Amino acid sequence: MLRTIVAAVSGVVATGAIVWVVAQLRHGQSPADIASLVGLVIAVVSAGISVEGLRAARAALGQPADGAVQARSAALTLAKHVEKTEAEQWRRLVGGTRARINLRYTLHPRYHAGATTEGSLGLLFAEQTASGLPDIAAFYRATTPARLVITGGPGAGKTVLALELLLALIEQRGESDPVPVRVSLSGWPTDRPLTEHLIDHLVQAYDVPRSRAAQLVDHDLVLPVLDGLDEMDPGLTHADGAPVVHDDGQPLPDPAAPRARAALRALNIYSRGLTAGPVVLTCRTSHYAVLADDDQLADAAEVRIEPVPAGTAVAYLAQRSGQATRWRPLLDHLRTESSGLLAQSLSTPWRLSLAAMVYHRGGDPTSLARFPTAAALDRHLLARLIPAAIALHPPKYGYSPESVHHWLSRIARHLHRPTTGPIASGGARTDIHLHQLWPLAGELLVRVVDAVLAIVFVLACAGLLLAQISVGPSLHEGFGAAGFAVVGTFAVLRALSPQVGPPVGVHLPPLSSPRGRRQLVRAFLVTLGGGLAGGMAIGLATGATYGLAAGLAYALAAALAAGISRQTGSSSDEEPVVAGPSRLVWTDLLVGVATGLIAGVATGLTVGLTYGAAGGIAGGITAGLSGALAAGLSAGLVYGLMAGLATGLATSLVTGLPTGLTLGIAGGLVGGIYLFTGAGRRYMVFLCCAYGRRMLPLRMGSFLDWAYAAGLLRLSGSAYQFRHRELQQWLEEPFQGPI
Repeated sequence: MLRTIVAAVSGVVATGAIVWVVAQLRHGQSPADIASLVGLVIAVVSAGISVEGLRAARAALGQPADGAVQARSAALTLAKHVEKTEAEQWRRLVGGTRARINLRYTLHPRYHAGATTEGSLGLLFAEQTASGLPDIAAFYRATTPARLVITGGPGAGKTVLALELLLALIEQRGESDPVPVRVSLSGWPTDRPLTEHLIDHLVQAYDVPRSRAAQLVDHDLVLPVLDGLDEMDPGLTHADGAPVVHDDGQPLPDPAAPRARAALRALNIYSRGLTAGPVVLTCRTSHYAVLADDDQLADAAEVRIEPVPAGTAVAYLAQRSGQATRWRPLLDHLRTESSGLLAQSLSTPWRLSLAAMVYHRGGDPTSLARFPTAAALDRHLLARLIPAAIALHPPKYGYSPESVHHWLSRIARHLHRPTTGPIASGGARTDIHLHQLWPLAGELLVRVVDAVLAIVFVLACAGLLLAQISVGPSLHEGFGAAGFAVVGTFAVLRALSPQVGPPVGVHLPPLSSPRGRRQLVRAFLVTLGGGLAGGMAIGLATGATYGLAAGLAYALAAALAAGISRQTGSSSDEEPVVAGPSRLVWTDLLVGVATGLIAGVATGLTVGLTYGAAGGIAGGITAGLSGALAAGLSAGLVYGLMAGLATGLATSLVTGLPTGLTLGIAGGLVGGIYLFTGAGRRYMVFLCCAYGRRMLPLRMGSFLDWAYAAGLLRLSGSAYQFRHRELQQWLEEPFQGPI
C-alpha cells in the first residue's frame, strides 16, 4: 500500500513539475534559470525512482521470517564451495596422493571444566578395526559446548586434522548446521569483532556478497575454524633482536603474546545465546601451554596430537614410494630402530611428506640416517625441496632452482619485517596478500613511481584541455580547469599514500543462467527509466536529441554498473567464482578502469552535448545519481562520475562533444583508478619496480600459482602461505646450497 502511495505521489509531483517547467520555458528564461528548472524536474523524478530502488533493495534482503530461509539456502551454496576449495587444500597438504597418516590425539587432562567429551582418545579417521576410537568429527560432535583446541608440535598435522574435521562436518551437515570455514588468525585485526572479520573473509575468500555474508553470520550459520594462534605473535628475542631458540632449534614462545591473548579474550566473549559460541582453534602446544589458564579458550576441550609411530611411518613411506627397492634399507632401519633418532625425527607428517617428495624421483633415502639431529635433517630436506618440486612439476616458464629460491626468499624476508597498524606484529607474518607486497620493492620508490604515473596521466589530459582553450580563457573555462586540477591533485595524493585498501571485488551475475539474465534486464529497465526521465528534462533546455542521448548514456552506464554491483546479491543455486589471490588484485584494477570508463563516457557525452556550465552540472549530477540510487550501485560509479564530470565540463563550453567526450573518458579513468580502487594499481606499479630491480618475476601471479601447484605454497582464504612455517623460516636465512 505504501509503495503504491509513494509511486502515485511521485508521479503526480513529477508530472506537475514538468508542466510547470514547460510553462516557464515558453515565457523565456536565462540559461541559469533553465538549468535550475531542469534540475528540479530531474530531482523530483529521481526521488521517486530512488525510493522504489531502496524498497526493492530492502525487499531483496528478505524479512526476518524469510531471511532465515534465504540464509539456509546461501549456507548450502557456501558449503559446496568450501568443500571444493578445502578438499583441494587437504589433498595438497597430504602430498597429492591417497596415502594418509591416521593421526592419534589425546584429550589434555587440564582443560576447562565447562567442556565435556565422551572419551579421551581419538583418531583422524575411523579404521576398520576393533579399537572403537572415534574419528575427529564424532569426537567434536560429542564435545559440549562445541569448542575444540587442536594442539601439537611443529609439523604434527594440526591443519590437516582441522581440514579433516571441516570436510567431515560438511559431508554430514544438516540444513540448519553451520558451515565450517577456515580462517587464518594471523590476519585478524583483534580490535574488530570476530563476526565482522568472518564477514570480510567470506567476501574476500569466497566471493559472497556482503549482504549475504552478514545474513550467514547473523543466523549463526558459520562455524569459525581458526588456524594458527601461534602465528599471531613473535617468539622471545635477545636484546639484539635474535630469536631465543630451544635445544631442538625451535623459537621459544613469548608468554605475553599480546595479539593471541586479545584474540582469546574476543573468543571467550563470543557466544550464541546463553551458550559459548562454537569454534575450532589450532595452535602449537608450546605456545598454548605457556599461556595462563585464564588466557586460554574457556569452556573448550584441548586435544594434543601424538607423534607418528614408526610402524605407521614405514607404511606411509612404503605407499608413497611404490615399494621402490632403493627405499627398503631405510624402511628396514626404521623397523629395527623404532625408538632411534631417525624414527623420532620422522615422527611428524610434515617431515614424512617432505622426505617422500624429496626422494620421490631419485637419490638414496638411507642418507637420512646420517644426520645427528632433527634440525640437521630439516636443513637437508629443505635444501632439496625446491629442486624436487621443479622436477616433479616442471614450470611453464623454465624457472631455475636458484631463481625460485631467490624469489621465495625475498617474499619470506619481507614477511619477517615488523609491521604497524591494526595487525601489527614484531615477528614474521604468514599470509601473502599480493596487494601488501609492494613495500618489498622499496616503499619510497613504489610510491614515487605511482605518483609520477598519475602526474603524467593528468598532465596529458591537461595538455589536451589547454590546447583547446582560447588565448583569453573565460571565467567558466577557468572554473573547469580548476575542477580538473582538483581531481588530478587528489589522484597524486592517493598515489603517494602509504595506505592501500583491500582489493575491491565485484559480483558478476552469471549470464549463462536464466536468473542472471533476468537480474541484468531488471537493472537495465530500472535505470533506463531514470535515464530517460533525466534525458527528457535535459531535452527541454538543450533539444530533444541531446537530452535523449544523455539520458540513454546514463541509463547504459547505470545498467552496466548495476550488473556488476556486489550489492545485487546472488542466488543460492549459483556457484560462486573462486576468488584467488591473483584474481582479486587484477579484478580491483579492472573495476577501476571499467568504472572510470563507463562514468567517463556517460559524463563526457552528456556534458559535451549540453551547453552551459550550470546545465551540465545539473544534468550530469542529478541524472547520474538518480540511476545510482535506483539500481543500488557501488561507490565506484559515483567516484568515476565526479571525475568524469569535472573533466568533461572543463571542455564542454569550448569544444563541445569531441573533446568533452575524450576528456570525460580520461578523467573517468583517473577517478576510477586513483580515487576508487588502489590495490590493483599499486600491485601493477610494484611488479614493474620489482622486475626492474631483478627482485621478482614480472609474471608474479603465474609464478605463485606454479609454486602453489608444486606444493611450495598453500592457500588460506584469499592469501597464499608457505607450505609450512619451517619452510618460511628456512627461506629467511642465507642460502648455503644443498647439504
